[in-house]
Amino acid sequence: MRNAVSALGLFVSSLAFGGTLVRQLPGANPEEGYFAAATANQTFQTRASDDFTITGGPITAIGWWGRNSSATVHDLSNFAGMDIVIWGNSVTNPDTSQVYFHKAVTLAQLSILPTGAEGNSGNRQYRFELAIDSLVLGPGTYWLSIAGKLKSPLTDTLLWNSSPDGNAKMATFAYPLNSWFTLNTDLAFEIIPAPGGAALAVFALPFYFHRRRLRSAATRMV
Repeated sequence: MRNAVSALGLFVSSLAFGGTLVRQLPGANPEEGYFAAATANQTFQTRASDDFTITGGPITAIGWWGRNSSATVHDLSNFAGMDIVIWGNSVTNPDTSQVYFHKAVTLAQLSILPTGAEGNSGNRQYRFELAIDSLVLGPGTYWLSIAGKLKSPLTDTLLWNSSPDGNAKMATFAYPLNSWFTLNTDLAFEIIPAPGGAALAVFALPFYFHRRRLRSAATRMV
């Protein structure tokens, strides 16, 4: 019985994590980051992206850290939403011809929590999370891009916070130049795997041992 419990525990653990989790936490300074504008007509005309490599599997959510960049508006009141894309890999930049995921959402469709950190002007840092119903990525390297959509084109956009984690490689797209530029740094985000298989296994655990007891009792009766 003890061996069965241990084996099932390892099985549940492998399902729970699946090798797909990517976690790059934000640095201590919320001032550090890169502009992430969804369209070319915003004041800060660049769009940030960061690469990640996974072993493959279902993904249930994407999380990221950032704040707005305006010196006069310190919250998200001028944001209409976010634009989230996962592109393929072109070595140093995203391959934008390969779109694995693309969703434009309102702020109401996101889970948004203030972290308590603020920039020098009082801009509040937030952790954003988008729940995903169905996304399965194969093994490989991909590029995640998050960009802010504004209600009005003020001097503002999303500042996607930097991270000390990762492989020191990201890219930013300059709208006026229509070109990607590679940078030696990383952004703060998470790729969260689906826990459904593990939850199902845990739910089935009492029934598994109940069946074992019934079989043992039947064997003794014979």
